[in-house]
Amino acid sequence: MAGKVIQLPIGFKADVAKETNLIGRKIGEARRNMRLTQSEFARRLREYGVSVQTPAVNKWECGESSPNAYQLLAICHCLKISDGLDFFTEIDAPERVKLNSDGRMMLSKYREMLESMPRFVTAARVAKVRVPISELPVSAGTGDDIPEEKYEYESFPADEVPEGTDIGIRVHGDSMEPTYKDGQIVFVHLCESLSDGEVGIFVYEGCGYVKVYSESVPDDDELEAFTDSDGAVHPQITLISYNEKYQPIEVTSELKIVGRVLN
Repeated sequence: MAGKVIQLPIGFKADVAKETNLIGRKIGEARRNMRLTQSEFARRLREYGVSVQTPAVNKWECGESSPNAYQLLAICHCLKISDGLDFFTEIDAPERVKLNSDGRMMLSKYREMLESMPRFVTAARVAKVRVPISELPVSAGTGDDIPEEKYEYESFPADEVPEGTDIGIRVHGDSMEPTYKDGQIVFVHLCESLSDGEVGIFVYEGCGYVKVYSESVPDDDELEAFTDSDGAVHPQITLISYNEKYQPIEVTSELKIVGRVLN
């Protein structure tokens, strides 16, 4: 039965395809069109992540076993079968000119030549990550009033979004230049505390900021103002800009830390 060539009728029938070893026959046909031996074919398949030996290929072609779905996809790539559905179902397509083995070989070679030329190849698909972007106008200048917080979503290449990102926030102003520019989106991990020297997002006296968080020991004449009822001395917190034309902001009232800037 394995060597029997039967043309399937219009309309695919899985039971007939199995009985006539359609997949095995077509694999053998495509392999021969590529002028590969079964052992050469098995070796090439291993380059596509399919670990098979020559006897397995022989069993496929003889109908003693069948490749699984993922193996079949690798077979299509390996044997340059671009029209897999038509090729493996043998459903007639009257409008398509059928190529003989020499024609298919020439088509395969021409395809390989085109694929080697960048101008004929589509760019590789890059994985994307959707990040919620805050419309909160965080200031990198003198501060802006904060409206009710809303989010929109934007997609970024996955390798551009730092691990731990929770939201993105658009910077306004130039006080953090040259590192962060007006209109730039910074990626933020939401948290309530920062270490000295980290860049963070803050809400202070009704305004949003992106600044460097700085802690220092208060001067002796200010020590009392930073000492709580239990006698613990709290550090002097200052928000610092990268752009030297902006003066540091010394925090003297409640400061809300929104998160840590990751980029």
